[in-house]
Amino acid sequence: MNKTSIPLAIKIRKNAKPRADKGTRRDHKNLQKEFDIYALFLAMTTKERFDEFGFYTDADFAQKHGIAPSTLSRWKSDDKLWARRDESLIMLKQYTIQVLEGVRNRAMSKTGGSADAALWLRYVEKWNPKVELSAGIELTGGTEDFG
Repeated sequence: MNKTSIPLAIKIRKNAKPRADKGTRRDHKNLQKEFDIYALFLAMTTKERFDEFGFYTDADFAQKHGIAPSTLSRWKSDDKLWARRDESLIMLKQYTIQVLEGVRNRAMSKTGGSADAALWLRYVEKWNPKVELSAGIELTGGTEDFG
């Protein structure tokens, strides 16, 4: 068989560059555990991810669990992943009271910062920092006072 008689498809495969994720592909049926863990991973904040897993990026998750990054991308387009993530969020909501108590205690302490107070106002008072406050304050005098 000479070079001119090799089918085009074989030439393409023969000359193709190896995939970066080669060797990480596993049977999809065996990935349910990783799928569920990834849903929980997505439900966490960056700090929670680092505390729980020791990393916080999708690339690190893929590497640690032997999954191709393209698998995570495919999962993100699956409504089942987001439904599972929402279930994880519901599970995490049981800690809301303790978290708010901690925020309240920090906001009311001498060492509390403005971030604690803002968090308290956002969740307890439904304050939105993007909305202008109008307290009905009238300025007296004209612009000449600012001269």
